[in-house]
Amino acid sequence: MQLRELQQQFAQEVLFSTVTDLRETIQPHGIEPHRRLQIYKNNIDSTLAESLQNVFPVTCAIVGEEFFKFAARKHLAENPPTSGNLHDYGKRFPEFIGVMKELAELAYVVDVARMDWACHAAFHSVATASVPLNVLTQFASEDHERLLLILHPSVTAVSSSFPIFDIWTFAGQRSGEGEVPDIYSGGQSVVILRNDDETKVIHIDDGLKFFINQIEQQNTLGVIIPSLLEAKPDYNLQSGLHRIFEIGAIAEVTVIR
Repeated sequence: MQLRELQQQFAQEVLFSTVTDLRETIQPHGIEPHRRLQIYKNNIDSTLAESLQNVFPVTCAIVGEEFFKFAARKHLAENPPTSGNLHDYGKRFPEFIGVMKELAELAYVVDVARMDWACHAAFHSVATASVPLNVLTQFASEDHERLLLILHPSVTAVSSSFPIFDIWTFAGQRSGEGEVPDIYSGGQSVVILRNDDETKVIHIDDGLKFFINQIEQQNTLGVIIPSLLEAKPDYNLQSGLHRIFEIGAIAEVTVIR
């Protein structure tokens, strides 16, 4: 058996419990081949479940450790890892728990899970310095409409119809102190990023969320500004522009010729 075939069959056995020809090549030595493979499967299941729990700590705090482990096992059965990098595993977990019938009454938990994953992704993102607002002074005024703002690689914005920042803050406190959030008090948006090796979750207004979405679409300021003011006529554009640089969300500014 070629090494590649052996690896593929081993993966089929430990990830999908699929019976393969690999069992015929395993020497028992007192332990049946399927039991030897089960040891590896148990170790992998345990490692991946623990990894998910580390990546989604606030989600786990909300649903409880016992249920989280149950959900992690179900997720593994349906979504085995496709990368050799353990840090890549879990990207689809928010989507997975979002359709679990057991969590139907906790509809906000999928957005909390998205925040957990964004924190994880931010922590492992490329280390890049952000630029300050005064970088704009390097460009001529006639070029301002053609300016393209490039987001820091750690940036993720999350919006929800629930007060996710309040929920996140409350659930993430191990002390359990503070007022329990009213989940029907309205939606909130957050931006998650890493500055100076610290991952931050920042509550932002709808205008800044719109601004970030426009930047993600690689629109220039000449496109973003009128679109933003049309959507939100009362928005303080100067304050929003200052804020987006202040939180360290911009990694580069360039001109589109």
